[in-house]
Amino acid sequence: MNFWDHVSEKKITSPENEVENAEPSIDEFAKMAQSVQHLCQVGSISARGFIERPDDNYERNRYEGLRDQAVTLVLQIHDGFLQGFAIHQLAKLCREANQVSYVRPFFAAIEDEFIRSKIMEDVPELEEGE
Repeated sequence: MNFWDHVSEKKITSPENEVENAEPSIDEFAKMAQSVQHLCQVGSISARGFIERPDDNYERNRYEGLRDQAVTLVLQIHDGFLQGFAIHQLAKLCREANQVSYVRPFFAAIEDEFIRSKIMEDVPELEEGE
């Protein structure tokens, strides 16, 4: 096999295709984590609203929508530290809504002991479920 036969067997991609298929950058993951933080901050307001007024479906639905948006972003972050940071925000939100069990599977997936300890400082109830 000569050089040109070898090259023709390889799939040649344009730089545009490589960019489209590339893993998001650390900056993009950081922006996602920051978005999770903002969603959770706003969601905590709604969580407090429906905890104080259990029949307030508007606040409950708003909380659940914001929480679900945050979860979608958490699952897209492929950097362990930034994902741990985002899960920390989600854990604080779920604690505010008395739904710590919702975040347990996310917490269980964190391997970094430093991040786990920081989350435990804010949401000690997570230890009970392990």
